[in-house]
Amino acid sequence: MNKLILIILVFSLVACKNNVSDGESSVVDTQPATDCTLSDTQAPVLGGSISFSSEATINKSPEIKFNKATDNCELSHYEISIGTNVGGEQVVSKLNIGDETTYTVENLNLNYSDVYYLSLSAVDKAGNKSSLLSSSSFQVFTPKTLPNMVLWLDASRLDQILDSEGDDANSANFSSDVKTWNDVSESTSEHHFVKEGQGFPQFDVSDRGISFSGNQELMGTVDHVDINTGLINQRNLTAVFKTSDEINARQVVYEEGGSVRGINIYIENGQVKCGFWNDRNDGDGQQGFVEVASNISSNTLYVVSLIFDYSNFVDASSAPGTIECYVNKASTGVVDTTSRLHAHSGDIGIGGMNNDSYFSDGAANGDGLYFDGIFYELLMYNKAHTDSEVEKLQELLLKKWK
Repeated sequence: MNKLILIILVFSLVACKNNVSDGESSVVDTQPATDCTLSDTQAPVLGGSISFSSEATINKSPEIKFNKATDNCELSHYEISIGTNVGGEQVVSKLNIGDETTYTVENLNLNYSDVYYLSLSAVDKAGNKSSLLSSSSFQVFTPKTLPNMVLWLDASRLDQILDSEGDDANSANFSSDVKTWNDVSESTSEHHFVKEGQGFPQFDVSDRGISFSGNQELMGTVDHVDINTGLINQRNLTAVFKTSDEINARQVVYEEGGSVRGINIYIENGQVKCGFWNDRNDGDGQQGFVEVASNISSNTLYVVSLIFDYSNFVDASSAPGTIECYVNKASTGVVDTTSRLHAHSGDIGIGGMNNDSYFSDGAANGDGLYFDGIFYELLMYNKAHTDSEVEKLQELLLKKWK
């Protein structure tokens, strides 16, 4: 029995041995391992800084990376908090994330306009907690993060949707008839859209968007150098909408221009199409109507981006530009254009054709081809953003309106 006790004692001493490799003789810690946490009163040390390796979205924090904490005994886990001030916990309070040193907090509901801070502490198995390590500030990735925005209609901004009496969609007096949909881009010039058709689009409370019934409900905005009366060689036109049962009849989501030049996004024969034309030589060549099409389904949410890029234009001998269409984060095709989008006085419309447009079978005249569905957002940038930027924007909008 005495021999057995001696063996156990020796084994415990070896297990708790703590070698100090500083050139001196090793120091042996004779404290049994099972007693380490019982007598531990020293907090872990969390050094370095928190770095971000991605951008925040409405639903999730940036991915964070940090250095592993050190502890005199044994580390347990890390805790994350997120607030609107340094060390704050208004959004997330002391979330246990285990012992990983790379992490993203998900299932959030962050705001575009707020600034956030993330703080972190390390906890050991005795319950001692390190001092807080706080991040730099961060904000949600928003449509405004992308450069050269000139127009933004957003149906979630109820205060910017007005009826004929000027009451907004937040008001108890709001009639549900939409006369004005205000631009919230805060760009140099405002491009508000107003009712131009005979009928009123309706604000749909359950769908949280503006409902067009396919029956003479058209909205337009005035000509402006940002949109149609200036020479354009780059554009990102992004529309967010939900289809109805009807997806075979030709329906215009957005269009500008007329029978000579313009761009449009429209629905026809179970497809959504991104179109471009400049049927006159303005010194850089004539470009007949071209489009990119993608199959769609009834009663489905879509984010469609028409990306026009002739940023490489120098003169008439330049290589062609491109028209690319993205639908729900996927590029659906690219076609060439030998022309830029030249200035025009053709009208601008959402929810229908506003005084002429052009399609695969030629020009169409007058008003008509009304949209049947729910319109959520329209964004316009005079910039052809990269694939990753377009995908990030579309992911944000899909999550926002799902």
